[in-house]
Amino acid sequence: MRSWILKKKRDVFLFYPNPTTTHHITPSQPHYSTLSELIIHHIEGAMIARTTNRLMSTISKSIKLYPEVSEALSNNRPLVAFESTILTHGLPYPDNLNLSKSLTQICEENGVVGATIAIHQGKIKVGLSPEEIDDICSSSTPNNPKPSPIKGTTRQLGYLLHQTKQMDNLWGGTTVASTSYIASKIGIKVFVTGGAGGVHRRLSPSDPLDVSADLVQLANNPNPLVTVSSGVKSILDVPNTLETLETLGVTVGAYKSEYFPMFYSDFDESIKSPIVFGSPEEVAQTLLMNASIDYGGVLCAVPKPELLDKIEAGMTPRQLIENSPADKTLPIIAEALKAAKEQNIIGKDVTPFVLEKVKVLTGGATVAVNVGLVQNNLRVGIEIAKALHSGHDSDHKDDLAAKLASDIIVMGGAVIDSVSNAQSATSSILPNTSSIGTTRETHGGVGRNISEAIGKVLRSSKRKIAFHTVLGGDQTSENINAAITENLKEAGVEQVVANVLCGARTARYTAILQNSDLAYAVADMELFSKDANWRLPTDPELERARALVVDCNLPPTTLSAAINRFRQTEGGKNDKKVVVVDPTSVEKAGE
Repeated sequence: MRSWILKKKRDVFLFYPNPTTTHHITPSQPHYSTLSELIIHHIEGAMIARTTNRLMSTISKSIKLYPEVSEALSNNRPLVAFESTILTHGLPYPDNLNLSKSLTQICEENGVVGATIAIHQGKIKVGLSPEEIDDICSSSTPNNPKPSPIKGTTRQLGYLLHQTKQMDNLWGGTTVASTSYIASKIGIKVFVTGGAGGVHRRLSPSDPLDVSADLVQLANNPNPLVTVSSGVKSILDVPNTLETLETLGVTVGAYKSEYFPMFYSDFDESIKSPIVFGSPEEVAQTLLMNASIDYGGVLCAVPKPELLDKIEAGMTPRQLIENSPADKTLPIIAEALKAAKEQNIIGKDVTPFVLEKVKVLTGGATVAVNVGLVQNNLRVGIEIAKALHSGHDSDHKDDLAAKLASDIIVMGGAVIDSVSNAQSATSSILPNTSSIGTTRETHGGVGRNISEAIGKVLRSSKRKIAFHTVLGGDQTSENINAAITENLKEAGVEQVVANVLCGARTARYTAILQNSDLAYAVADMELFSKDANWRLPTDPELERARALVVDCNLPPTTLSAAINRFRQTEGGKNDKKVVVVDPTSVEKAGE
């Protein structure tokens, strides 16, 4: 009977076939007849209640949580994130300070924790003290002895961390893109801002295409997040922005309006919203449903306060358009765009130029409008945050992390096994000719097989099992993906997460047998060799899981990243987790 050896190396369990017989195994080398037996033996004892501080262990050393924010995350209280570029670059002092104070007050009045995100002293700070708020707001004033704050999107986060570590008085303001990334990374589910970025206007066909990083980030946040904004800035190319969001797969909807809101301007009847959210609960449920299928976040666009008030009073968007006076902002924007063209302003410089021009032409009225929009968005965001935590729907009253959670996560290969058995009367398969025999095709792969085995053994328990793999986007991938999912769910695996790569080949193992003995074999495993092809489980999944099982079909860098991130979620001696590695070969076992 085949047996297995378990060895522990750097807190990782190595599980591989025993080269000897069972009676040669020493007591210091525990053996198991199946991988499932090993998993169960070492996991059942580690299924201990989560500690209240375990979330803190998942936070990067570069992130500092304000005590109130830390408490809200640990106790699952409603929490709303704010960007800081509106304080460093969006509003002048003291308007920025007054806005921050008003947002804090609105949060306190509604029992919600507000967290402004910024970079300071080499740390990403989530939540700022009153003194820090005053400091960051005043640092943007002209002739200030302190260094002027730096605006940082996602690509500049590392640079800002380094710069602010070298200069104690330097602040880094986080944009919509970088704020949404940080907020989602640590588990905040609602982010409130003014107007989201988008596709910048091209004043002539020869102008370069400039697409805000906000759009890409909304589609690629680590964990699902609701971004509440006043739609898209009207000085941008709104139709192309919506098209881009559709291409990126972002769930976009207007709050109680069939027309899409535009920052500063009234509705444009030619621009309809892809979705109409009728209530905060509907936004919350959409996010939860996205999370349940491992999909992305939501952009909720809120109409201007005066328009929203009329909608909630019973006036339809159509009536608003028909009865409203001409939008005074549109001619001003047109004038600003004309000035930009005359001065040969192009590319990324168009938007800041137009914003400043609009501010001048309106006599600074846009500042007050900006403040009102953010406050209005916050009131909606607070209701969404409360809906996410209230348990209105019994199917979704658990924490969002639990929706993505599994007790055991398996990462590894899923392949098509093709086995041909040549029934030849000769001692060997004849070259350069066909052989009579049989061929059968099944689903295999180390990771897939492990998932199936664990699922069958734990079928009667309440343990959740998730299998993460990579499939090619060729003709066979759709069928194998569906077949693998169906087969594993029948075996008791709750979730199959496959990264399907368009144009790539699904991994395949082709074996030729001679009278049931292996004669030749070809392993096409190129799909597994690239780090970029693998997606790590989300932070909420890793947070909940008690065990991570990986096979060495994964590239070494991906393998290490998965194990290290999983280890970071361990909360101490009462929160032990198990990592099991199947090397898949004798050579890799030695490595």
